[in-house]
Amino acid sequence: MGYPTMSIGVALVATSVAATQVVAQEVESSWEGHIGIGLRHEPVYSGSDKTENSAALDINLTWNNLLFVSSETGVGAYLLNAERTGGDFTLGLAVGYDANERLVADDNRLSGLRDVKGSPTLQLLMEYDLGLADVELNVSRAFGSDGHEGLTAELSANFEYQLSTRTYLGFSPSITWANSNYMTALYGVSSGQAANSSFPKHKAGSGIENVGVELSITHLLNDSFGLYSAAEYSALQGDAKNSPVTFDSSQLELTTGIVFRF
Repeated sequence: MGYPTMSIGVALVATSVAATQVVAQEVESSWEGHIGIGLRHEPVYSGSDKTENSAALDINLTWNNLLFVSSETGVGAYLLNAERTGGDFTLGLAVGYDANERLVADDNRLSGLRDVKGSPTLQLLMEYDLGLADVELNVSRAFGSDGHEGLTAELSANFEYQLSTRTYLGFSPSITWANSNYMTALYGVSSGQAANSSFPKHKAGSGIENVGVELSITHLLNDSFGLYSAAEYSALQGDAKNSPVTFDSSQLELTTGIVFRF
């Protein structure tokens, strides 16, 4: 009559569906972090006195403390992870994209200079948990002749304070060093560029590009959804500050939006 075969088939389907649901739940629970969506108000380029508004996407997700996806660093893997080893040191590698660019189309005063476009990067990430704060070092090398092809190293300390059951305050001072390729591309003016523009010749060598601080606040409406705002101030230093293409050495970035936590 076929009933035993049908019963076995139904049982197999039910078992497969249940197994799929379990696997899906396990995979979902393996992801940790947050995704933020909002609006950003920032300088058009580093050193600009003009600002623009744009959509902001803040992604920071980790899978099983092995792989990560970040809007700041890109996609990468942990070679060492303090969460897995039970230690204090984390080391990772990432492939990302440096959106820091300076285009003549953004400011007609830059006429005669070359466009410096965004470029892919290879990054080495190091983090040490001091208890009171996480100290991070991000070393990034950009590739592509259209970009700056430079090397940068950002050192930061991340402090977090819980103001209430659902409200958190973040405080992150930082300092960034850049090599001569990076500084020359974004702040230097060659003899040829000086002849074709209104700027005097300016040599920008390796050194501290900027020092800054970020202040953020997050308020959770429930366990997985909340609101956030952040203000980041940075001050250009040395050859970057003294560059004739720097119209404002004080840079302020404001961001606000909603955040989903995993």
